[in-house]
Amino acid sequence: MAIRANIAKDGDKFRVTYRYYDPATGITKNTCKRGFKLKREAKKWIETELPSIIEALEQKRKAISTMTMDELIEEYLFYKKMHVRITTFETKKHIIETKILPYFKGRFVVDIEPYDIMQWQHHLIESQKLVKETVTSNNGKEKVIKSKEYYSDTYLRTINNQLVAIFNFATTFRHLPVSPCRGIVKMGAKKAPEREIWEPHEFNQFIRTQEDNPLRHCAYSTLYWSGIRESELLGITYGSIDFSNNILYVKDGYHKVKGKVDRGLKTKESYRPVKIPAFLSEELKEYTDSLGPLMPNVRIFETSKTSLLKHLHAGAKEAGVKDICVHCLRHSYISMCVQQGVPYTTISAQVGHSEFLQSLHYSHSYKNSGDFLVNALEQVKGCVANV
Repeated sequence: MAIRANIAKDGDKFRVTYRYYDPATGITKNTCKRGFKLKREAKKWIETELPSIIEALEQKRKAISTMTMDELIEEYLFYKKMHVRITTFETKKHIIETKILPYFKGRFVVDIEPYDIMQWQHHLIESQKLVKETVTSNNGKEKVIKSKEYYSDTYLRTINNQLVAIFNFATTFRHLPVSPCRGIVKMGAKKAPEREIWEPHEFNQFIRTQEDNPLRHCAYSTLYWSGIRESELLGITYGSIDFSNNILYVKDGYHKVKGKVDRGLKTKESYRPVKIPAFLSEELKEYTDSLGPLMPNVRIFETSKTSLLKHLHAGAKEAGVKDICVHCLRHSYISMCVQQGVPYTTISAQVGHSEFLQSLHYSHSYKNSGDFLVNALEQVKGCVANV
């Protein structure tokens, strides 16, 4: 190996400047080693240590020069599986295997350029997903209608972020010189359109449709009047409820993905006591009593997220209220608290947010919020007029 190095004076010490070839970019690079007190120390370092250093640098970068996207993605998923929850990992894996890998499969990582990223974005923006909808015809028979919809802007942003994360992984762990995503405007939008919520009268219309099923009636009531997450609801055990003080202790979650169960919670703030209204505590007591003697570690809601969503849609249709998703019950709870003037810091602690700005994002306006505001201003005006 031909070593090209020079020794130069660096203040009262010496430095060695040297060059090496980077196989990943095909460029010869310059760098240096400082801090030698004597010139002979610098010369000895060049002879004894520099050759192995240059060889190591070239070998590190040689790996990325021959790595395909398939290999990089395999390494990235292996790394992420150790650091994220199973539900998060499966979401990432699905996005990568269906939206990223098919387009870049077999490509060398170093050959992918910003223009390729732009073309991939255009491909996804123009892509459509197949949507199946079941409708009932006049003769009472169900019929499946297939239609196509474009991906939402927020979903496109999620996909884009995943590709950025893969190339960031390559620059950090595989010495990719520059990410091809650098400088490319991300597709999609960061913020989703405002979610639909149920005001109390709408929830009351819906919950009447669940009176024949105590489990679902109690589950939906708990979600709406406590603001907990679906996974937190499914993780509730008999021993986590303090009926005397009307407190629900969120200690565990319950996620089932591809037959695997994850009992963890989302963040450390998720472990919390949730103060619940007395009427909800009474309903939980009545429901658990109906299940017979229970051990403290027994889950009280033996159902699934899929079942909750299915019956929520059906109940909304039967009640004649707008169709929402299960997570929107959490949004509804936070919006209701805001409408009643509860401080954001209190709401954040109740729902397990790490900071109150998250709760601000979850809150939405009631239809009569303008009237509520005007009435408040009129009360202030009346107080001032009487002074």
